[in-house]
Amino acid sequence: MEFSLMILVPFIAILFEGLHRKLEARFQNRIGPPIWQPLWDLWKLWQKKGSDSLANENAFFRIPPVLYLISAIALFMFMPFFLVSFEFDFLLLIYITILYSGFYVLTAFASNSPSGIVGAMREIITMVHSRYLPAFRDLHRNQDNTL
Repeated sequence: MEFSLMILVPFIAILFEGLHRKLEARFQNRIGPPIWQPLWDLWKLWQKKGSDSLANENAFFRIPPVLYLISAIALFMFMPFFLVSFEFDFLLLIYITILYSGFYVLTAFASNSPSGIVGAMREIITMVHSRYLPAFRDLHRNQDNTL
């Protein structure tokens, strides 16, 4: 049962991504793409040939996507499906999440593309606002309670 579920997870995740795009467009008063759009995007990506750009020779352009994939797989393996039976340290989950985002940013910066740099800056802002600021806020609350 669990193995068959593991095989279906990528397809379900792709469909959820399509549903997320559709709902986000509806919230912005747009029609949005079809739910199957991520599958079409993957198909188009797999049909592409290699790039001949100068960035392709850069080691920082070639290595971080592999590390990004490894950290994504590690994050998936440590993700608590049932929070009651989570056997690992919660900090490990947070560190892998930060590592995952860090490789994403490093790959975008190494691409030498203006769009990639803008996307990397957005990811950094998201990382700071969604991970670090709440942690500092909670740390500050805990210090106030102990005084």
